Amino acid sequence: MRLSSESAPYNRLRMAHTARKRYPLVETVIGVQFESLPKLTGAHLGAFWKLLGAEWPNVDEAPALDPQFEKFGDDREWQPMGTAQVSLRSDVMPRLQIRNVARDRMIQVQNGRLLYNWLAAPGSTYPEYSETRPAFEQALAKFQSFLAQEQLGQIEPNQWELTYVNHIPQGTVWHSPQDWDAVFARPVTMPLGSETESLRPEVWGSQSRYEISPRLGRLHVLVVNGRSVPTEPTDILIIRLTARGPVTPEQPLLTGIERGHSTIVRAFNKMTSPAAREYWEKTL
Repeated sequence: MRLSSESAPYNRLRMAHTARKRYPLVETVIGVQFESLPKLTGAHLGAFWKLLGAEWPNVDEAPALDPQFEKFGDDREWQPMGTAQVSLRSDVMPRLQIRNVARDRMIQVQNGRLLYNWLAAPGSTYPEYSETRPAFEQALAKFQSFLAQEQLGQIEPNQWELTYVNHIPQGTVWHSPQDWDAVFARPVTMPLGSETESLRPEVWGSQSRYEISPRLGRLHVLVVNGRSVPTEPTDILIIRLTARGPVTPEQPLLTGIERGHSTIVRAFNKMTSPAAREYWEKTL
């Protein structure tokens, strides 16, 4: 698989956030799903980790993720609301989660999937898309080179994916559940409303999905309240946007990733309120 032939101009739609210390983004994921390689074993994944060198000293094992395919037309799948978008596989082979020294970057690799994560760390500001996408490409190129060196086969991508996770703490753009609607450009919260007599909202969630037309991919949107525990428990609103779609001759891997990024940026800006975005765009 060649990356250089997919020269999408990804800089033009990146988030302009260099000074946005209040921005709620806590994790980004860029990934590729590919056809399983029969010769690839767990031992090979360990050897790939060692190949990455001293910059990536931390590794954990996690269960492998199930393949995810966005289907359209009569083949599309209806997922029950509230269920997870990924499930765990029964394969013996693990998924390696390889973290860098600062533990703010992670490469996840399994037979059939490679993901590159940025993870928020105390005092850090998140990198621009123009930094994370080349970092994903570099990780993928290293993995491809390793596969070629070990004669394990060639990656055949079948899906691209991006995920952006945002945590919006209480005490920022909202102070009580009655303020949740103010975070969004239009009411998206409790069907009973926030002023219903004798009812005080405690747990709420909203899940939706949208086709990236014409059948180029799909955007999954999850909004839910929860609790974050960095140093002390903090109530938060979570907004998770995942864009995923097929890799085809008409939509190569990096073209799909670029489309997913622009879709997520536009969706986040459209679903959040001007007041919330103004708060996030101010420095501390």
